[in-house]
Amino acid sequence: MSSAVQPVTLYVGRSAADPVDLDVKHSGLRMVLVGREAIGVLGAEWRTLGVYFLLGPAADPDHFRAYVGEVGKGTLFARLQAHVKQKQWWNRALLIASASDAFTSADIGWLEGRLYDVLNNAVAAELMNGNRPGDDSIDARERGVLEGYIEPIMAALRAVGAPPDTADQKPEPRGRRTPTRYGEGIRDLLEAGLLKPGTRLSALPQGISKTAEVLEDGSLLLDGARYPSVSAAATTAGPNETANGWTFWGAPSGDGSFVSLDRLRQRLRADDQRAVTPATLAPPTATLRPAGRRTKRGSPPRSSVTLRGLLDAGLLVAGEELEGHPSGVSSGAVVTADGQLETNGTRYRSISAAAVACGPWKTANGWTYWRVRRDGAPVALKALRDQLERDSRP
Repeated sequence: MSSAVQPVTLYVGRSAADPVDLDVKHSGLRMVLVGREAIGVLGAEWRTLGVYFLLGPAADPDHFRAYVGEVGKGTLFARLQAHVKQKQWWNRALLIASASDAFTSADIGWLEGRLYDVLNNAVAAELMNGNRPGDDSIDARERGVLEGYIEPIMAALRAVGAPPDTADQKPEPRGRRTPTRYGEGIRDLLEAGLLKPGTRLSALPQGISKTAEVLEDGSLLLDGARYPSVSAAATTAGPNETANGWTFWGAPSGDGSFVSLDRLRQRLRADDQRAVTPATLAPPTATLRPAGRRTKRGSPPRSSVTLRGLLDAGLLVAGEELEGHPSGVSSGAVVTADGQLETNGTRYRSISAAAVACGPWKTANGWTYWRVRRDGAPVALKALRDQLERDSRP
């Protein structure tokens, strides 16, 4: 990740209704933040091509809504006027144009898609676009030039209170780390919130312009084909017979760069070390075995542990009630005999989907969200899963 500080200067008017000009040094961009009611005061310099963000509040006060758009034909001014009539949820817009009016329609289309990819993986952003926009027709050399605009645009978003930060940018735990995960997959990164479904991964090796989409089940979609393994997708996308997908693929980071899947995997392992596992994990009817002894022959590896696996191991019992976390979310759930969760009258095969249904968020990690009472204390399902993994190792 980039560690450079981006100097952003804001030119603020006498009234809160006045547009705010943003100057990011040496960016080659013109940017302005304008309120929905103040579009009419924009000068003639915004009757030009460019990209823009519509920004507005979300139900979760820690989140914001965003729409990424482009104007390759017409003007930014006219497009905003149309959005005032068509979209009611936004209250301000960030407009971005070339300082020298050098952007072509293809340049703008590519920038739109690249900016969408960052916000689509951002923790606090709730994208209002129906589908991924963008124009990938430009060649690698032009993309390399346009990449230089991403970091200053991300700095501008932070400056106006719409942080594009992704999960990899969280402060890392300090101290000595000992990896506890083995055989991680994309699904583990999804459950930990380090990736979002729909994230568009890019090939990191120079000269390779392939991209792959992260699907909800943890597989990758590349050129219309699904790949269950990141390395299988990388081998197909690259020139070699074998490839390490964890170092081949990178996810868009909120600082404007790409972070490798291997870096996210390391972060996952570091975060695991911070988790505190309560001493008592099993329900009163279950007996925990010493670490290293199998609970059941053929216990699944970490990447395939399910709620049904916890039932089979005796770490949960059918009919047990789970409570949601964090506090303030009152919905609970009941474990069904077939390994599903029932909440608010609906059954969910995915514990994360059940968590999403109980709150205002678009994604949630069901393993840390749902908790069960043990000796009066709440215990996360993740702790039960970790216990099953320890007991299953030879």
